[in-house]
Amino acid sequence: MKRAISNTCIKILLTDATEEEIMTLRGAPTMKAVIAPPGPSPNKAPDPRKRNDFPTDLRLLQVDFAVRDDRAPIGWVFGTLIYDGRRLDKNVCQEH
Repeated sequence: MKRAISNTCIKILLTDATEEEIMTLRGAPTMKAVIAPPGPSPNKAPDPRKRNDFPTDLRLLQVDFAVRDDRAPIGWVFGTLIYDGRRLDKNVCQEH
């Protein structure tokens, strides 16, 4: 009997953008984290060694996943779920 190989990877992408800045974030799940302050200019990334001394609200933007499946042509199935608060009238888990 062949033993199935199984593995799952999940990546959660969060943003400190507000609902006013990105309309699709309305009602998104949130969490708090101590993050780097903004860079000195829009063209310069923040210094990852520096952190704010207060928590910032982060909102769910996207979830990426990879699932090992021997039935798939390359042995993996990949997917991306993007949060869209404008779709609160639909239950996307039940859509086919």
